[in-house]
Amino acid sequence: MGIDGFDDNIPSDLGDLESLINEDVFSKVEREQAQKAAAGPTKEELAKEREQELSRNEVRISDDDMEAFLFLTKPKSNKYTFDEITKMLDERGVKAGLNVSNIKAMIVKGIYDREIKIASAIKPVEGHDGYYEYSFDIDEVLNRKPKIREDGSVDYTSMNYLQSVSKGETFATYHSAEAGTNGAFVTGKPMPARAVKELPPIKGKGFTFNEETKEYISDLDGKITMKNKFEMDIKDVLQIQGDVNQLTGKIDTDCDVEILGNVENGAIIKSAKSVTISGTIEAAQITAGGDVTLKHGIQGNNRAMIVAKGNVYADFIEHTIVKAIGDIHSNTILNSNIYTNGEVIIDGKRGSLVGGYVHARKGISAVNMGNNVEVKTILHVGMEDKDFEKNQQVKENDERIREILGEVLEGLKRIADAKGKRQLTTIDKRELKDLTLRKNELMEELKANQAEAEKVNAVITASRGAYIKVDGHIYKGVIIGIDQHRQVIKNNTTGMLYTSANGVIEGEVLTH
Repeated sequence: MGIDGFDDNIPSDLGDLESLINEDVFSKVEREQAQKAAAGPTKEELAKEREQELSRNEVRISDDDMEAFLFLTKPKSNKYTFDEITKMLDERGVKAGLNVSNIKAMIVKGIYDREIKIASAIKPVEGHDGYYEYSFDIDEVLNRKPKIREDGSVDYTSMNYLQSVSKGETFATYHSAEAGTNGAFVTGKPMPARAVKELPPIKGKGFTFNEETKEYISDLDGKITMKNKFEMDIKDVLQIQGDVNQLTGKIDTDCDVEILGNVENGAIIKSAKSVTISGTIEAAQITAGGDVTLKHGIQGNNRAMIVAKGNVYADFIEHTIVKAIGDIHSNTILNSNIYTNGEVIIDGKRGSLVGGYVHARKGISAVNMGNNVEVKTILHVGMEDKDFEKNQQVKENDERIREILGEVLEGLKRIADAKGKRQLTTIDKRELKDLTLRKNELMEELKANQAEAEKVNAVITASRGAYIKVDGHIYKGVIIGIDQHRQVIKNNTTGMLYTSANGVIEGEVLTH
């Protein structure tokens, strides 16, 4: 020990002391580094390094969010795990529709530096709207379109206007709508399935609806008549299996009539609804509040008449008078007188209209009109002479009624003025009574005339655009008329459309 108890070995030079301290510290750091190197990286360091590796991977989502793609870079150490990749995809916005097999293949096979599709949008599973299942062909009943034969003619026997049904029979079953399952874009945003809708219930008479089975069951033996898919009635139908003639007696009923046999000379058939005849018809009288369907046509011998408030359908019409509110369809009309507020349409590739007088307010269409021997054939559309006469009469009546009414009103005004100045005499009172009565009569007459005017205006409106169209031949001698104008065809012509413009019949050549 030295003086005052200090160790004599303490270096006197401070520089030597600093050197010893530094040497000691450095050796400690080196030891720690060596120990750290021997122990390997920490969990925190490894996690950070892994995050950096994952961050180098690229994820691309298509503009429409329907697909997602992954570009993997090769890791320095272990392969990526499935959980690492799916977590990364979720963080980068890919949340639905993962292609697990593609992702696992990229990991297991080490597919790097290449873009692979790893997600697709999940498309919704569509449900279905409610719908009806019918036991019959609903289009045949609703549309009433006959089939076309190979020769181009129309087969009116294929028309099933009256659809039979038995009591207790299920004729329709409703299948309720089923909602679909929503899908998803790859971003997880919902992709909704189409909204489904229910159909309205069937309304009508003659049937019962079973709530449990959703079946429509007929209450009677009858026929189905339909306004549309959701409005129908089952009604009694008078069905005659055999022929109808004078011996079977007159048929007069409020029901639809269906005759499966023939209708012979002298038979009379009246129905407040439709009449359907499967066999041939001779010189019979047929009246219907609805349609008349003659599946095998009519040979009327100039003594038959058909009157229908609906349409008339016939395979052929020969030597018969036909009057209809609706349209008249046939393959052939020969030497008949036809009157309709609708159209006359000669169907089929060989449809011909020869002889007689045909008036159709809206139009006439046929393949051929007239023939080579120039059988007198008169075709007219639009307003008839009687319509013009009626229109003129209505106008004249209106002027006459208003003129007389004006005189009556003047008389009433004169008495009213007198009453303000003096007491009315017995003669004044009698005249007042007579004039008041006359005014009321004239007002009623004016009202009735206005109703007639509305009917005439309806005819005028319906007649606008009336036409005569021939797709094949129109022969020399055929007389065509539109409104009050007439024209005789001077030469055989093909493919023409005749209309009226400014009081003149104009012909336009058809181009097919």
